[in-house]
Amino acid sequence: MLMTCHFQLLIKDGFNLSTLLSIGALMQCFLFSIFPAKYAVIPALALGLSSIVSTILDTRSEKSNPFMKGVVRGRTSAQFPDPSTGAIPAVAASQSLVVFHLGVRFNHPMGLLCPGGREIGQYFREMNKDLAQRASEYGLYHVSNWLGADGPRNNSLLNIYYFRDVEGLNKFAHDPIHRKGWDWYNSIKQQYNHIGIYHESFVTNAGQYETIYGNMKPLLLGAASVECQSEETKDKVWVNTLVDANVGPLRGMMRRMGKRDAPLAHYA
Repeated sequence: MLMTCHFQLLIKDGFNLSTLLSIGALMQCFLFSIFPAKYAVIPALALGLSSIVSTILDTRSEKSNPFMKGVVRGRTSAQFPDPSTGAIPAVAASQSLVVFHLGVRFNHPMGLLCPGGREIGQYFREMNKDLAQRASEYGLYHVSNWLGADGPRNNSLLNIYYFRDVEGLNKFAHDPIHRKGWDWYNSIKQQYNHIGIYHESFVTNAGQYETIYGNMKPLLLGAASVECQSEETKDKVWVNTLVDANVGPLRGMMRRMGKRDAPLAHYA
């Protein structure tokens, strides 16, 4: 996406289906104009055959199915380990959490290829790279990137950040590399008024959230890691939050919130 831009996404999101088909047709016409027909059709036939064969193989064999790579079978939940030991606490959802949404929307026919799109993409990449390198300093657990499906071009892009506390989020908000991108946007928002930007912040206390994943690759809070001190070596290690959710204390929403005996009406 914008934050980890791939060329394929730029093309797919920058043009609608009819435009992409037209480009393909023009390229095929060009091949027909310079090669005999029996040679001009070779690229299209090769691509089509490759797609058919790979789809059949991926469907028939789970080992070759790229969509199953990294999938954690069964039910899992994200639970924060104790930073001092790396062990999962006996009480679920035992730590507070800050969730920060930051994203951009391109209200332009060219999508991510619009004027200003490349520049703001670069600011996001630099910002996220710096965040990843200083995760311990910010109390950052994880960042994930998402593409909205609320329009024909899917031009709403979102970063979801998980922080340990508000202080870490505030430190990030006032960091020079974040201010650099924000100052750039303020300088071009009149010229490039097709670029929209937004953020949302959610602060939650311990016992006020829960997660469940079934047959999923680690994602969102389930892909987060917490900096902990190893009990054995006393070294700093990053421990993933994902744990087996089939155990008794994690069976059921209220239990995963650490409120095993709390009535649901308490939250109404």
